Amino acid sequence: MKKLFKHISKIRHINVFIYVMKNYQKIDLTTIINDIKIENLKNDNKKFYIIKDLQLVHQSFLYNKVFLMRQFGEKGPVIGDCYTKPTHRGKSIYPSVINYIAKKHFETRNNPIFVIVGQNNKPSIKGIEKAGFIKYASLKAKRWMWIYLSKQIIMN
Repeated sequence: MKKLFKHISKIRHINVFIYVMKNYQKIDLTTIINDIKIENLKNDNKKFYIIKDLQLVHQSFLYNKVFLMRQFGEKGPVIGDCYTKPTHRGKSIYPSVINYIAKKHFETRNNPIFVIVGQNNKPSIKGIEKAGFIKYASLKAKRWMWIYLSKQIIMN
């Protein structure tokens, strides 16, 4: 019980950029597109991943609804929780995968797709921009449970 209380009473600092793609922007970066697998998850969320030699090379998730997006009057979808194995970084896998996710999204829907990234995560920001996303907004705030305090929103 003490652990639960400590977890829910914690104030979290939010310092993120939100990127958007409003219309699909095709890029040609790598040939890994044929290696991308898609797994359907709960609530119509999806996992996109690449396995090589029985090891995870990359994974990214597509979430249909992200609570933080309500701060901007948006619902989603949002690409997030992306990971590329360190030995495979620098090969444009990340921008290729998130661009592929955007392509798949726009094949069935016509609403914008977003990416949320920490403002100090320079390698991810570079990959997001390389993938054709543009900066939509920045948010600095404190969050307690689902309540955002001291919000500083800058729209681009």
